Amino acid sequence: MNRLAKLTAGIVLAISFTLTACGGGSSPEEVAEKYMKAALNSDYGAMKKLSSEKNRGSVEKDEESFKSKGIPPEKKEFFDKMKALTPKAAEPAKISEDGNSTTVKVSLLDKDGKKGESSFDIKVKLVKENDAWKVDGTAK
Repeated sequence: MNRLAKLTAGIVLAISFTLTACGGGSSPEEVAEKYMKAALNSDYGAMKKLSSEKNRGSVEKDEESFKSKGIPPEKKEFFDKMKALTPKAAEPAKISEDGNSTTVKVSLLDKDGKKGESSFDIKVKLVKENDAWKVDGTAK
């Protein structure tokens, strides 16, 4: 391997280790979008991984409730519409002065990526835990 190839490989390897150590470089907007996508698809495992310690209890409570009761037939159409929505950060996160909390406005858009009849916005609260952004709750 020539010297330039070795140097390039070393730089790429160093960058990948740095990104892994910093929690994969996920921005608050990315975490909020992933969390909402998981919520729309009832992916409680992903929701828990993206949640703060405080929010994880709420997710587990919701999971238990849906597992024990299931989706009522009259709500099935609503849940099917929700699964078809696509979350997209509507504006950049406004990070607090101490750098440990923020809120991200996420638009839940129709399949074509536009606001439609089923679309709405939701605010996702995030906090930093172990140098990674975690969802701490939502508010419409």
